[in-house]
Amino acid sequence: MPSDLNGLSEGTFSYFASEDIGEWAFKARIAITGEQLSGIVIELHAHGAGDVKAKIEGTVDGANVSFLKRYLVQSETYDRDVTYEGRLSADRQTISGTWRHSDNSGPFEMTLAT
Repeated sequence: MPSDLNGLSEGTFSYFASEDIGEWAFKARIAITGEQLSGIVIELHAHGAGDVKAKIEGTVDGANVSFLKRYLVQSETYDRDVTYEGRLSADRQTISGTWRHSDNSGPFEMTLAT
C-alpha cells in the first residue's frame, strides 16, 4: 500500500446535476495504514455555512480507493453520508473519481499538498 498520500491534501468536488454549479474546495488530512484510509475533511465555506468538517474512512486496493464521508455537524444540508470511489494516479499524488449520496453525485479530485 502506498504511503504517499499520508498528510495534507487539497481538492475540489462538483455536482453532475444540481443548482450548486461550480467547484467546491476542501482540504483533507489523510492517514493510510496497510489498506485502510482514514482522515478528516474540511469543506471550505460550504453552502454559506463556513468551513464544515467530516470524518472519512475507507480502503485502498492497488489503485482503487473508496471511502465514506460522515459529517461532524448535523443540519438539513449535512444529514447524509457520502460515498467516494476513485483511482490513485500513476505518480501516487492524486485521487480522482466520483462521489455520491442518495440524491446527487459528481466528480472529485484530491492532490497531495506540496
